[in-house]
Amino acid sequence: MKLHHGCDNPAELFAAIASGKDGKIGPRKGLHLAPRDLVARNYGKYLITFMLSADVQGAHVGTINKDGNSNAKVGQGVEVVLNTDAAIESFTNNVQSAEVLCPDGRVATVDVTTGAILCVK
Repeated sequence: MKLHHGCDNPAELFAAIASGKDGKIGPRKGLHLAPRDLVARNYGKYLITFMLSADVQGAHVGTINKDGNSNAKVGQGVEVVLNTDAAIESFTNNVQSAEVLCPDGRVATVDVTTGAILCVK
């Protein structure tokens, strides 16, 4: 399963994921992910694509545009919000690998257990 996240500081998120995989405090609640990269890329200059071994359990799944909140770029996109401890733990346990699309077009492969960049293409 793939989920995408747009952000301006991927190093901070990868450090939190590595910390969570090491049994320490992981990512903060409220992490937003999307099944479609077109949705996620609107929320930061870096686009992270996570590969997961299973669905994230305990996450909120819904549409982005609700209660009049409209973003024409994403339409009625779907979001996955890790807003519980169980969802954060499930994501941290199930994320297997990640790639980051950088603003200059390069793609970095990141080791999710350490947060280290493995290669850049």
